[in-house]
Amino acid sequence: MLAFFTLMEWSGHGATPLVHPLGYIRSGQWALDRELVSRAWQPLPHLTPLPRLLVIPIAITAAAWLSVIFWYGVEALLRRRGNREGLPAAGERAVLRTRLLASFVAINTFFWFVDPLQGLLGANGGQVVRSLVLLLTSLGLYRAWGRDPATYRRESTSDSLRRQLRDLPGLEPALDGRNLDALSPLEVFTLVKAMPAVGELQARRVYGEVLVDMLRSGRLDQAQSLLDLQELRQSPQLDDEDHHAVIDLLAKEHPELLGRKRFERQGDDLRRELALTNLEDFLLRHGFSVFDAAALNPRQRQEAERLRLASGLPEPAWESVLRQFGPQGELVRQQLEPLRAAWLEEAGLLDWLDGQLAEDGLLRPLQRVLTRRVGELQRQLAPRLAAAGLDPLPPAVAPAGDLRRVFDLLWLDPDPDTAAWVLMLERQRHPEAVARRLQDPRPGLASSPFLQGQLRGDATVDEALLAALTGWSMFDDVLPAGLLWLAQRGTVRQLPAGEPVMEKGSISDHLALVLGGDVQVLVGSDETVLLGPGQAIGEIGVLTGRPRTASVRAGAGGCRLLMLPSATFEELLRRSDSFRRSLLSQLALRLMDATRKVAA
Repeated sequence: MLAFFTLMEWSGHGATPLVHPLGYIRSGQWALDRELVSRAWQPLPHLTPLPRLLVIPIAITAAAWLSVIFWYGVEALLRRRGNREGLPAAGERAVLRTRLLASFVAINTFFWFVDPLQGLLGANGGQVVRSLVLLLTSLGLYRAWGRDPATYRRESTSDSLRRQLRDLPGLEPALDGRNLDALSPLEVFTLVKAMPAVGELQARRVYGEVLVDMLRSGRLDQAQSLLDLQELRQSPQLDDEDHHAVIDLLAKEHPELLGRKRFERQGDDLRRELALTNLEDFLLRHGFSVFDAAALNPRQRQEAERLRLASGLPEPAWESVLRQFGPQGELVRQQLEPLRAAWLEEAGLLDWLDGQLAEDGLLRPLQRVLTRRVGELQRQLAPRLAAAGLDPLPPAVAPAGDLRRVFDLLWLDPDPDTAAWVLMLERQRHPEAVARRLQDPRPGLASSPFLQGQLRGDATVDEALLAALTGWSMFDDVLPAGLLWLAQRGTVRQLPAGEPVMEKGSISDHLALVLGGDVQVLVGSDETVLLGPGQAIGEIGVLTGRPRTASVRAGAGGCRLLMLPSATFEELLRRSDSFRRSLLSQLALRLMDATRKVAA
C-alpha cells in the first residue's frame, strides 16, 4: 500500500497545481486522472529513466516481497518472545498478532494518504478523520492483543454452529426470548452443552454440517480439524471416533472438499458468494421470490446461464447455489423468519386487545385493523412456510403486549387514518406520548386530512359520534378510515320531544341512524313503534326510491340522530357487509312483527 500510493503520487507529478506534498493523492485526482495512460511510457521523476509501464509493476512486486519478509521477521520476533514468556500456543499467537499489526498499519497507511472527506470539513477535516481512525484501530489492537487462538477458533466455529442450531426443536424455550444471533460465541457453545435432548445422531449431523461449512469456506483444513474442533465435539459429548466417522462420511458425500487445498477452497467460496449475490440481484430485478427455472422465459434463462458461466463454479456447486434460492432454500428461510416473528407478535397483541374491548369501545376499530393484518399475513405466510418445510403457525397464541405496543405498531400502519386514530386515543389516554409522535411523522408513509388535523391538535371530527358508531355491531367490519368517512358525510341532529324527523309522503332522499334517545314511527292513526340507538329510519324509502310511508317524531326524551344522504347510504351498503346484514336483520324483524299484528 505504501508503494502504491508513493508511486501514484510520483506518477501525478506535474499533473496538478497543488503544492502540498500529497496534494495529488489527497485531492482524489488520481482516481479521475485520464492522463495516466498517456504518461505510461514516461519515466518517473527523480527515479529512473525507464518508462513507468516497466518500473511500476517491478516496484509493486518488490514492495510486496519486502512486506512478506518484514512481517515474517515480526512474526518470528513475536514467536521467540512468546516462547520466552511461556505463553501457550506461542506460534499461533505470533501469527494472530502479526496479522493484527499488519492490519493496523495498512488501515492507517491508507487513511494517511487519502482525504476521505475530500475537503468537506475544511483543511483539517481529513486530519480529524485520520486521528479518529487511528484512535479506533488502536483500541481494537489493544483489545485483541491478548486474545488466544482458541477464542478465534470458537468465534469462527460459532458462526457455522448458529446456522445448524436454527432448525433444532426446542431451541426457542432454551433461549428464553433471546435471538440466536445475539448470543456470544461462548454462549453458543454453552447452549449446545445445555441441550441433552439433541441426541447422538442429531449431534453428529450438526457437527458434520459445521465441518462442511468451515471446510467449504476455507476456514479449516482436514489435518487441523481434529484439534481445532475439539471444543465443539466436547459440547455435545462427541469423541475423536465420531470425528473420524464424520470425516469418512464427508469423503463419500463431498470428496471435493477433502481433496483440494485450502486456498483453492477459499477461491471457490469467493466465487460461490459472488454467485449468491448475482442471483439475489437477478431475483430482485425480475420480481421473483424464489428461483424456479421452469418459470423463466427464454431471455431470463439466457441471463441465468450467463451468470452460471461467469461464476466459474462446477455444475454441482452451481446447483447447490440454486438450491439456496429454491422454495426450501436458505434465502427463503431468512425471508420467512422475520415474517413469522411479526405474525406471532401481532397475534399476541390481538389476543390481548380482545380482552380490553369491554372497557374501551374506541379500541374496536384498532382491533379490526389488527385482525385484518394478522389474517392477511397468515394467509400469505401459511403456504410459504409449508412449501419451505418449516413448522406451521401455531393455532393459538398467548395474549402478550400492552396498549403502548399496540399504538406503536399501528402508528406505522400504511393507512394514515389508522395512525390518526392512534394519535386521537393517545391524546386522551397518554398525552405524554403525543410529543414523541410529533417527532416521528411516519417517514415514507401516506398522510390524510384527519391525520394532519390530529398532528395539529385540531378537533376535526365529533369524537362522541365516533364512540357511538364503534359500539354498534352493524359496523363490526368498518375500519377507522370508514368510520371517519361516515362521520364526515353525515350530519348530527339533536331534536326535542315530539319534533318531526320525517313526514309521510315526503321525498326519500336520506335516512337516519338513532345515536341516542328514541323515535316514534307513526304506522297508523293511533299506532306507534319505538326505535332506539343503533336503529335505522327511512331506509326502505331510500332503497325503493318511493315517498315516505310513515311519519317519524322524536320520542318523549328527545333523540340524537345521524342523518345520511342517500348516496352515502348506497356507498355504505357496498363498503360494509356487516351493515348490510344488520340492516336486513332489522327489516326482517319489523316484517315479522307486522305479520304477527296482522294475524292477531
